[in-house]
Amino acid sequence: MITIFQIKSKVVYPEILNQTFPNLTIDGSSALVFNPASVILGGIPRFQSITAMATVEIEAKCKSQAAIRRLLPNATYGTSTTCKGINQDAFRVALTFSSNIAKIRYGLRGRDIAFSDDVLSQSVEEWNFSSIGLGYLPGNATPGFIVTSPAYVTPVQPKPGHLSGVHFCKLLSPLRALEWIYVDSLKPYRT
Repeated sequence: MITIFQIKSKVVYPEILNQTFPNLTIDGSSALVFNPASVILGGIPRFQSITAMATVEIEAKCKSQAAIRRLLPNATYGTSTTCKGINQDAFRVALTFSSNIAKIRYGLRGRDIAFSDDVLSQSVEEWNFSSIGLGYLPGNATPGFIVTSPAYVTPVQPKPGHLSGVHFCKLLSPLRALEWIYVDSLKPYRT
């Protein structure tokens, strides 16, 4: 019986992420899920931009709940999430860690942020070459910022392999969410 369940993430270089996959290991009474991720700067995948103010996206590969459930059928599970749900959590975390003055200013004058449903890629290759959608709407449009994540989900296979039951997500960086709260949401349009 599993009594200890841990989830660990490791940030790796983008070039290494292509060869790194999440896995679940069970050792006696403990289970460990390892999820790799990579940080992308400047909104240009796989290149660093000297003009980036914040990390734009996080590329993440996670073991899906279905894959974990297959190996640990007696565990208790909550509702499975989407990339959109993780992005909403990233924004809530950023707002929670904002200063009180920034929260008040954002509440009074900041333009809202919206999260679109995930856009499902048809292959790993398509997901690899996609980027998170960060849409700015002009003027005083509400919301002023729309976040859309490319996602790719592989089915759970009878014989577990490195691509079995993997949920691929391009995620909003909490640092980019902070930048929206503190700066960009207060502008009438993106310059």
